[in-house]
Amino acid sequence: MTKGSLVLSLPFKYKEYLEKSDDFSPSALLARDVCGFRLVHSEIADHRNFTPVALLPPRLVATQQQIKSTDYALSCFETLEGLKQLVKRMSKTSPQFLKRAGDHYAKMSIRNTDGMFTKPNAKSHFDFHEYITFVATTSVVEHGTLVP
Repeated sequence: MTKGSLVLSLPFKYKEYLEKSDDFSPSALLARDVCGFRLVHSEIADHRNFTPVALLPPRLVATQQQIKSTDYALSCFETLEGLKQLVKRMSKTSPQFLKRAGDHYAKMSIRNTDGMFTKPNAKSHFDFHEYITFVATTSVVEHGTLVP
């Protein structure tokens, strides 16, 4: 089975972009029940909260030569502390980071039937690739203000 046919056989929400990506490898992804923490805005229903960065204005990906799979995933952390560390790092270099990404957090309960994710890195970050049936707002089990 080729990479393209594997992507097509799985119901990824943004598969039309993932198929064009040179770095997307479904066989390297994990599927199990996990919790994921991510930055969100104060209103949980805000469309920016659960839209991949490549699809938010400004659409930076349109100017890129290569499509990256991470741009079409939801950025999550295994721990709230990992998310706080990201905010601390980004706030030093990008003063508008919290305004763009949100100054609240959402703890999502992600089931193995919701999608697949990359192996978490040393900073507890992982990319969550949603299936078309995943409704992010219903996966939120906790939502609060993030204080870096």
